[in-house]
Amino acid sequence: TWIEGPGPTKTTYFLFGLTDGSIDELARLDHSWLHAPAIRMSTGDSAQYDPGQKAWLIQMADKKESGKKKLVFTLDASESSPAVNPAFVIGGWGSAEPVVRVNGALLSKGAYRTGFEYKLEGTDLVLWLDRTAAQPLTVSIVPRN
Repeated sequence: TWIEGPGPTKTTYFLFGLTDGSIDELARLDHSWLHAPAIRMSTGDSAQYDPGQKAWLIQMADKKESGKKKLVFTLDASESSPAVNPAFVIGGWGSAEPVVRVNGALLSKGAYRTGFEYKLEGTDLVLWLDRTAAQPLTVSIVPRN
């Protein structure tokens, strides 16, 4: 699939690798990447999907309060737009470790992975969920005290 770029340019992405997964699992992964679920922010923050990173880029509305407030959003996953191991880059989060809930249930540390991108403008949180879903997921993230 070609993705429109700036001006007259277009971009495409390829997935290479080895797996012991089934064809159905690979097809679901492909759909999650090329037909990513829409994201709805419950707070005043903004988000967009970046297929180059296979991640949603979330920018917190109030950078002064980022890393101190609750971030809530819903991924509108479905059979045609599944969520397969979704990843999020949360701009300006800070260095606080997150507490993550999905559909109200607290996730154990093994159910997600985190990392930080350190930049001059601040620190971004990278969050990866070990989860596949074909129904909406409501994600809540707060800083660990």
